[in-house]
Amino acid sequence: MTGPGRYHLLLASAGQPIQHGWWGREDIARDKFRRWVGEYGGIPAARSDWALGGA
Repeated sequence: MTGPGRYHLLLASAGQPIQHGWWGREDIARDKFRRWVGEYGGIPAARSDWALGGA
């Protein structure tokens, strides 16, 4: 579910998505971001992005 006030997190490696999700609360999205960095940070070319969903 996407939309205003939702936080999107995408984790990719070498241009391929590994994980992604949407959260309605910023604190939960930030916690998930920290967890993913810890769990997947050693993957070559790993990249994570997160953004606030738009209208």
